[in-house]
Amino acid sequence: MKKLLALLLVSIMALTLVACGGKEETAPTEEQQLIIDTVNEKLSAEEVADWQSQYKEFTGNEAAAPKVTNVTHYQHPDFDGAEMDCYLVTISSNFGYWINEEEEQGATVDNLYLFIDGNTKTIIDNITTDAFNVEHDTSTEKGRATYLLWIYDNINNGSYDDTYLNDSETVTELTDADLEVINSNLK
Repeated sequence: MKKLLALLLVSIMALTLVACGGKEETAPTEEQQLIIDTVNEKLSAEEVADWQSQYKEFTGNEAAAPKVTNVTHYQHPDFDGAEMDCYLVTISSNFGYWINEEEEQGATVDNLYLFIDGNTKTIIDNITTDAFNVEHDTSTEKGRATYLLWIYDNINNGSYDDTYLNDSETVTELTDADLEVINSNLK
């Protein structure tokens, strides 16, 4: 009788776990965790809070909650002598920044683009580096990163449909499932 009762209790507990478990949460992959950590670091920076405040100042509207909408993994075996292994990330929200504060010229954008070096974890964004006005100097690491941000921005806005460099790079997009994991772990 005790064995039967124990077996019945174990069965009930197992069914309860299955019924309550729902969708099993999985830990982020190493790649996803890199993006999560880096995006969280950037979003918690004072400059991003300032950009969202300036958006409200310029438009009178609250900035939308940040959300990662695209991640492109870019690898190139030799870019002017440098190994490239990076991520290009789109964070959708609303940002405002001064082009010329003295003359009260501001701009707003709906996307913040990040370059994340997969090896050094260096973050470069399109606003503070002015990637929109890049001079295509690829002789430095920052110049190469800024150039890739410029290309990434132009691909995303539809004004560039060529390859990133010369067809020898590997460019892969993270999946919607990857983006879901990343967004569910943003602060």
